[in-house]
Amino acid sequence: LPSSLRVGDVAALYMRRSVLLIRLLNSLVSAGVAFLPIDSAYNLEVVVHRVKTSCAGVCFVDVHKLCSGKIRN
Repeated sequence: LPSSLRVGDVAALYMRRSVLLIRLLNSLVSAGVAFLPIDSAYNLEVVVHRVKTSCAGVCFVDVHKLCSGKIRN
C-alpha cells in the first residue's frame, strides 16, 4: 500500500473480481483504510465523479483497464 494512506483514509477500487482484489481489500482493511468499490463496468465519467465526491486519496485500477484504453494518463 502507498505510505500516504492512513487510518480512516478512503481508497477507491476500480477493479474486476480477482485474487489481487481480495489481497488488496485484506491489506486495506488491516491498515484501517476505508474502501470504495467501483464497478468495473462503469464508464470513465462515472468513475471520475465517484472518486472526486468520495475524497479518495488513491484509486487502484486493474491492469486490464489500462490496456483496454479506457483510462489514459
